[in-house]
Amino acid sequence: MHKFWNSFFIASVITILHIPVSLIAGFTLAKVKFKGRVLFIVLYVLVMLMPYSVTILPNYIQAKCLGIYDTHAAVVLPAVFAPQGAILIGVFSLFIDDSVLEAVSLETKSLLRILVHIVIPILKPAITILFILTFAESWNMVEQPYLLLEQEALQPLSVLFRRILDTNLNVVFAATVFYMVPVILGYLYCEDMLEEMMGIKQ
Repeated sequence: MHKFWNSFFIASVITILHIPVSLIAGFTLAKVKFKGRVLFIVLYVLVMLMPYSVTILPNYIQAKCLGIYDTHAAVVLPAVFAPQGAILIGVFSLFIDDSVLEAVSLETKSLLRILVHIVIPILKPAITILFILTFAESWNMVEQPYLLLEQEALQPLSVLFRRILDTNLNVVFAATVFYMVPVILGYLYCEDMLEEMMGIKQ
């Protein structure tokens, strides 16, 4: 049960922090004109396309240098700033009419107010999708906690699940069902909301 709460804590913190970071980065890359914008977009896409085996060594070195190795922060920090969320929000942001943003900018120059009052309501479907994907991906982490967390007390359920795959089949089945419950519940909770926002609910 302790590992279950480790998994829930890691996935929740990553999701809560990743969404605002992705929202700001994605909207900025899509709609804010600044020098070097294209270069930043290319870098985001390149990092997103890199397999995890390429990024694990830099993450390990970063954790050692920052003194967060063998803490939950070593797993959380790289995931919070992962580029996938920014790319997703950026793609959705491209569909926001520039005339709407121009009209709002006449009332306020605050990017934060524009995000809160205009962008977030428009991007609710994208934010919901990002919430589901981020939580599911964070919940299913195996390599990151396995390599960055030495203390067994800090490791999530996914690491334990990896270790029991060769044990009794009944144990594996029970563990699989238990492991899947939070992600399934999260999807079911967001399903109606997502269908309604996407206009596909009957």
